[in-house]
Amino acid sequence: MNLNIWKRLVRAPYGVAVALSILIQGFFTAVVGTLLPILLAEQLGLNKNDVIIFFLLNTLMGATVVLGSGWLSDGIIAR
Repeated sequence: MNLNIWKRLVRAPYGVAVALSILIQGFFTAVVGTLLPILLAEQLGLNKNDVIIFFLLNTLMGATVVLGSGWLSDGIIAR
């Protein structure tokens, strides 16, 4: 984490709100990321293989969305 980037962000209009949003989102992502397998197993009754399949599909769909949106962004809008 580069401190100069955070300094530039805070000086921008609404920069403090954006910086706090980034930090809060990171905190909740860290908490949910560690608890999600436990919640999937306990609340939904998934076994280990089902949890692995969930994370595998989640990762593949995330990569597809990122690559697809990048392809659309670069292909549709001429620069």
